[in-house]
Amino acid sequence: GSLDDLKGKRVAVFKHGQLARHISENYSEIKLVTVNIADEAFQLLEAGDVEAYVGNELVVDYHVSVHRMSYVQKVGATPF
Repeated sequence: GSLDDLKGKRVAVFKHGQLARHISENYSEIKLVTVNIADEAFQLLEAGDVEAYVGNELVVDYHVSVHRMSYVQKVGATPF
């Protein structure tokens, strides 16, 4: 997958970082929902309040593994 696949979707992203700014500047069709920590993003995913979370791959892998999140599927990586 690519960020283009997220156009028109609600996507959680960490609010204190370059990623949110980069996505909002380059992918204006993505509806960003900012979070303070990854746990918030995963709660939003589980509740169906967002369709995706774009974040640090190591953090995602950790949370998926440790918390056994069967509702999370990693489908791609960003170029940044």
